[in-house]
Amino acid sequence: METHQIKKRGIDLTEKELGQMHYLNREIEKLNEELSWMECKSMIKSPLLTGMPFGTGVSDKTADYAVRMEEIRELIDLSIKKLLHTRAEIERFLQEIEDPELRLIIRLRSINNLGWQEIGEELGMDRRTASRKYQRFCEEKLA
Repeated sequence: METHQIKKRGIDLTEKELGQMHYLNREIEKLNEELSWMECKSMIKSPLLTGMPFGTGVSDKTADYAVRMEEIRELIDLSIKKLLHTRAEIERFLQEIEDPELRLIIRLRSINNLGWQEIGEELGMDRRTASRKYQRFCEEKLA
């Protein structure tokens, strides 16, 4: 996707920035999946009975997991803050678009993260029509 600069009464966004919420939501989803997996993983393992000697290194896997889980929680918090900041920027940008249909198309795409088929169904139009209106808006507002 090309990066089109969109300027409207002093608020600058790019087409790429309009799509950032999708990726931030996916990032948060994946981090939550990883955290859930780690929370469910058992730290108790059966002994390995090979008859061979094993190393005497000291390792605390439980503490390592706890540290990693806390790091993931911090990443989730940071991503949520970025998501909220991005949403606020897009909301300010949307308030300056005069056409309510276009504003809704951009909202459904950028904030609600809907696909073109879903947007078309929501608005009672063909998915290509919704997509074209979005693209035309982006192309007309190049810096």
